[in-house]
Amino acid sequence: MKSNKLIAGVGIYTPGDFSSKSHLEIYGCWTNMLRRCYVLAVQEKHPSYKGCSVHVRWHNFQNFAIDYSSMVGYGNKGWQLDKDILYPKNKIYSRKRCCLVPREINALLRSPNRPCSDLPTGVTRNCTISETYVVHGNFKGTRQYLGTYNTVEEAHEAYKKFKLAHIKRVAKRYKDQIDRNVYRTLSNYN
Repeated sequence: MKSNKLIAGVGIYTPGDFSSKSHLEIYGCWTNMLRRCYVLAVQEKHPSYKGCSVHVRWHNFQNFAIDYSSMVGYGNKGWQLDKDILYPKNKIYSRKRCCLVPREINALLRSPNRPCSDLPTGVTRNCTISETYVVHGNFKGTRQYLGTYNTVEEAHEAYKKFKLAHIKRVAKRYKDQIDRNVYRTLSNYN
């Protein structure tokens, strides 16, 4: 097979059953994955991708497309390729380690970038009662007050409890649509 195009220095686009035009979603996912792993400018904007790589099988678009199109959830609008639900802190994109999940699930598990705060996610200092901490969580796109606590540790535990319950609720809602291993992982998330 003769390569027509090199993507991000490693990706080989070759003619085959899948084309960049008729399988635009797969092609877009593939090129974005390669760019996240191998383009320094992308990694500077999104440092969480530093040190990530793509398994050599997926350097070839046809191989990636075959694997991607066989994943549970393929064809569902708004679903995303995830590399670290099944294997937390995973840095390698591969068929064994990746899955497709709804955008809502993928967003649930992201850690927000909080460079200006020394407090854990979901916890803020109380502006009206000094030396206390307020906890908020997001549920169905709405910010919810979860309580005021005397210590950062208590506040963080309250947020974690809320977050874990929310992850399990969302997993249960998608149980019949997502890969069973994804469901099992989310149901046991801690």
